[in-house]
Amino acid sequence: MSALSGPFRSGCPSRSARAAPENSPGCPPSGPTPTRSPRPRDTLARTPSRAAPDHRTPTRHGASATYRGATVWAVPVLMCDVGSVLLRTSLDRAVDHWRHADGGPPGLRHPAELLDDALRAFRTGHLTESEYVQHLRSRWGWAGDEEALRRSWDESVEAVHLDVLGFLRDLRDQGWYLVGAACLDPWQERRCRALLHEPGTVFHRVTTSTGTGTLLPDPRFFAAALRGAPAPGARLYADASPEHVARARGAGLNGHLFRDCPGLRAACRCLLTVAL
Repeated sequence: MSALSGPFRSGCPSRSARAAPENSPGCPPSGPTPTRSPRPRDTLARTPSRAAPDHRTPTRHGASATYRGATVWAVPVLMCDVGSVLLRTSLDRAVDHWRHADGGPPGLRHPAELLDDALRAFRTGHLTESEYVQHLRSRWGWAGDEEALRRSWDESVEAVHLDVLGFLRDLRDQGWYLVGAACLDPWQERRCRALLHEPGTVFHRVTTSTGTGTLLPDPRFFAAALRGAPAPGARLYADASPEHVARARGAGLNGHLFRDCPGLRAACRCLLTVAL
């Protein structure tokens, strides 16, 4: 997990630094406090300045995220399923490519037939790559070489949702803590790293099924993924699977059924609204 850096550090600027304006939400300037007329104490929200933009995107300020002039001191956390929110994954494409490869599997009729105990064991690190290859040979009569199989498996990870990728990087710059949940087999994990170049530039922490030995929506996976995340704070889980979202809500998280980037953006705005 990447070390917490700029967006999460707090503290007053040095006395040699330029003093903040009177209405700045930062530390107060040195010297006598000017006399102000009293006003009623209100909610957590501070009075926004006239120059403040009227939008709902949280912006970084010291150790907090600000929302329409209100300060959210707890760091908001977004956890999302990498395979459905950031990537497009589909075994259908892999099987279609595999069938046309040299030595393709004559016994495989439908991609859903691959979703067996052996694949689950492969995704949770209980089967090695060579053991899973042997399973595919014996179960489906496949006679090709391993390199052809890996090329076919690469087809199961189609592309990156670039709009979501940009939005996640914006959230990280604004002070959010991002957690990636990757329930992928070792071949898909390598493909994911190749497409994202370096997942650590997007997420503060990436939890994998091969590393935890569990799959979503197992509560143990949620617990492992959120271990070390800032607390207390509002937490949102995004996934394209209704079952996973429902189980996340049962584990105490806010859940968002992912459909597109605008919907995810709205869910993040709503999370900060509730936090206030």
